[in-house]
Amino acid sequence: MPHRVFKTVASDFRRIPNPIKRACFSAAIFTAGWGFADCFFAILLAEIGSGLALVGLLSSFYAFIALLLAIPVGELDGRANQKHILALGKIIYIFAGIFYFLAGYFKSIPLLVIALLANGIGNPLVYVTYNSYIRQRSSKHNSSRVFGLYAALTNLSWCGAMVLTSFLVIHFGVPLLFLFIPLFAALSLLSDLKLPACHNKTVLQGISDVVHKDHVYKRVFKHIRKMSFELIFTFILQFFWGVLDFVAFIYIPILALRENYSLSQVALIMAFMYVPYFFSFFFAEIADKKERMNILAISFITAALFIAALFGLKHPHAIYFLCFSLAICLAIIRPTLSGIITNLAPRGQRSEISGIQTFFTRSGAIVGSLLFGVFSQMFGLGHTFLGLAIITSLVGSSIFWVKDYCKTKELLGKLNEAKGFHNYHPEFAKVNSCAKCRGEEVIEESEPTSVPAELQ
Repeated sequence: MPHRVFKTVASDFRRIPNPIKRACFSAAIFTAGWGFADCFFAILLAEIGSGLALVGLLSSFYAFIALLLAIPVGELDGRANQKHILALGKIIYIFAGIFYFLAGYFKSIPLLVIALLANGIGNPLVYVTYNSYIRQRSSKHNSSRVFGLYAALTNLSWCGAMVLTSFLVIHFGVPLLFLFIPLFAALSLLSDLKLPACHNKTVLQGISDVVHKDHVYKRVFKHIRKMSFELIFTFILQFFWGVLDFVAFIYIPILALRENYSLSQVALIMAFMYVPYFFSFFFAEIADKKERMNILAISFITAALFIAALFGLKHPHAIYFLCFSLAICLAIIRPTLSGIITNLAPRGQRSEISGIQTFFTRSGAIVGSLLFGVFSQMFGLGHTFLGLAIITSLVGSSIFWVKDYCKTKELLGKLNEAKGFHNYHPEFAKVNSCAKCRGEEVIEESEPTSVPAELQ
């Protein structure tokens, strides 16, 4: 059985286009630099600031900057040379890493704000662009697998760096570890030069088009209003995934420190959280072949159980198991959501959809970080984790309701596998339904035997 699984994975890996593989490896190099420092990001904020509410405010600041830029960058990805966009983002990240080091060394909030600002600008330029680059070159048959490969490689490098930093922090301290960010950003920048480009316009020309020719937010939100119910609901789930991922990233290290874990142990705890992402490619195999809505519902509900267990944390080694188990759920949800979004998105809008997906993820990060920080200040970390668990279980339960709703509307197939001409027109069923409500005659369309070539 394991041999058959590995054989299938190897076969699927070979079928993934080479530009996608190269982009994933380049992203993994970049992410390694953050792996050396990320597990101490919240601790750096806590050392410079004071109180969990301020930690929540500072951590949400860069997420808010990234939120504002996510959609315009998605538009930019569809117009300009994506290699140049990646280069710009990584140059900005080089400055962000240097200012994080200076902020930690001098315990300076102004320097920290500059670092967070640069981080917020660089984040969408790098991650939205990588998502757009991969999504544009994926097909409906491998949409979850390519994002599974992306998640597996980036988190492999991230986790490996975290294991190393658990030893390095003893000798170098927290601020110096942030200098690994500019080092690996420069290395990945060299790797990006080998990526094939898909647009000839320069970044400045693309920015000029986005700023002067488009009313970006107005047009994008107009598109959101026209999206199918399924796609909007999937983006809402992406929002809650952003809440869980960011809260775990920011507040679990603080919880561990309050439970008297050392800095080395905090690094290992965070490494445990990223181990399950190594297997994103396996999880994506399941998502591409099984019923995705059930996978999402079970994953959210199971995640709620492990979050609730943090409320009664007693055994000294329990946090390792709980973080690992929670990360399994998040690692399953991530490629499954990306695969659904890719299948539901019109092919001509996939760059824009990447920006919208990041917009919802960052919205979740901002709301989750702010509210969690405020409630933790008021009620304590344990009780706030318990409240988050209750909300997460409700989100998971709602997926079953939506599944039944879609089944009633005969649209469930679109959420699992894009089949037939109907799936390329998300509003078709809604228009038919409204026509029936008005008592108008509705002409039923028969499903074609094949998808038109221009839509493939």
